[in-house]
Amino acid sequence: MPDVLLDIEWFRCPEGYRIVEKLGLEMPYDQIVPNSAAKTPYRPFKQYEKLYKAFAEIKTCDELLRFIKHFGSLDYASADWGDDVAACLRAARYFRELLLAKQMGPRRIASVFKSQKMAESKASWGDFSNRIETMASARLPDHVQESLTPVSIGELFLWADPNKGVRISIEPRTLMSALWWQLGQELLGNVIFRECRECGALFESGAGSSRRADATFCCSEHSVRFHSLKRSRGG
Repeated sequence: MPDVLLDIEWFRCPEGYRIVEKLGLEMPYDQIVPNSAAKTPYRPFKQYEKLYKAFAEIKTCDELLRFIKHFGSLDYASADWGDDVAACLRAARYFRELLLAKQMGPRRIASVFKSQKMAESKASWGDFSNRIETMASARLPDHVQESLTPVSIGELFLWADPNKGVRISIEPRTLMSALWWQLGQELLGNVIFRECRECGALFESGAGSSRRADATFCCSEHSVRFHSLKRSRGG
């Protein structure tokens, strides 16, 4: 596999972010917007490794707000428009499901990926057609079903490199696109992800990690705590 560099300059608002309620066509919804138009540029993947995993750990609105305060908006945002909270939480859950699906093999990953894209397409097509049918039963047009799977990431560039001759880099359009690239690279690798039975955190297991392939706890301390509490309850 070619060595593809991930390169993106992104922005954080130095004055922070807040949750605001927007009026939708059917009901209000929450967005996370910057507190001002000020932007501080930085290169997230030169400072932070495996940012996709931190995103996959998000389960609540407060956790999402903390993530955006630290790493910036997931998409382009302004003081009037920002990241849809419900959509971002769905995406984080989707990342987590894909990582956990890896232990069951490529077919399971592909199934989870395709089923989620189908749900997204049904939702967007349902809005476009004024929801003629419910999302659960809507039949998508053939041309929509045929293009469910791809996720657009960004642009590829070829650079001169004195050591290798040339290098390939990808420049994602948004931080969300960059997280997708990281996730895709991880899904193609050998490391398996599991969910800790004690704390619920994602952890790596198997080849290339510090935990055995059949591990069910993220660390030995959590294993001891879990079994100690189980014994105390008479389990």
